[in-house]
Amino acid sequence: MDKNIRHTLLIEQGQGLIATAVLEVSSFNEKEIRLNLSTGGKLAVFGEKLKINGFDKNSGELKLSGAVLCVKYATSTSSKIKKLFG
Repeated sequence: MDKNIRHTLLIEQGQGLIATAVLEVSSFNEKEIRLNLSTGGKLAVFGEKLKINGFDKNSGELKLSGAVLCVKYATSTSSKIKKLFG
């Protein structure tokens, strides 16, 4: 995990999402998209009618559309949720 890599997440009024520092898409369907991040963590996006509109592996930017209902982070060292709200 490179601590100099910066991950950002932009949810556009619950109807789309842009994420950076995405290493790969590990699985996807209309209700769930799972991503591995360059930071060493994982990101799961849950929703309805989710669709990947673009993924640039070189820049690590992923764009998706659909109703974004929930986003969950997982890391091997600590919870991003705890860092945000703890």
